[in-house]
This record gives sequence, C-alpha cells and structure tokens, in this order.
Amino acid sequence: MNTGVNVINNRGSITFSEACNLLKKSKRTVSRYIKSGWLNPERIESKRGTLEYRFNRADLVKFKKPGKTEDRTEQTRPESDIVAFLKDQIKVKDEQINQLIERSRETNILL
Repeated sequence: MNTGVNVINNRGSITFSEACNLLKKSKRTVSRYIKSGWLNPERIESKRGTLEYRFNRADLVKFKKPGKTEDRTEQTRPESDIVAFLKDQIKVKDEQINQLIERSRETNILL
C-alpha cells in the first residue's frame, strides 16, 4: 500500500532538503525561489499530517543550468528602475519638507 509520499518518490521527485543540496543553496534561498515562482514544487501531506514540498528532479536540473541566473537577473532589472524612481521621489519630498519648514519659520517670525 503506497502513500502519497512513496508514489511521488517513485516518480522521481525529491525532498526539499535534497533540492537544497542539488542546487547548492540554503533552505532560505530555495524558499525564496519558491515564493518568487522560479520553482514550483508539489505540495503534499506527509504521514505526520504536515505539508511538504516535492520537486521534480528534471525541473531542478533545468533550473540549475548555466544561463538561468541571467534570466533571473533580467527579471529584477525593473525593480532597480522602481528604486531609482522612488529615490527621486524622496528627493522631491525632502525639498517640499524643507520649503514647508521655512514657511513655518517665516510664519512664526511674523506672529
């Protein structure tokens, strides 16, 4: 009698820890890859009732291939544009704050 875990292992899937070892990445990094959508493991219930990730070995090998990092870098470039925009906005807001402070000083002097 096979459980869901055994059936999945028989199909070539590997555990979260094994995936970390295969990718040579920390558990936190692999978790980030999952959260960002770069990895899509199966979520299954273990015998203990907890949810576990199971990865397809072929997907991990494909993910690990050279050149994949460049693809991920391209995806983060728009974020750097957003950061630059937000930095410009902060400068504008700082100028506005300084103008308001100066206006407040002038008002206090007049009173």
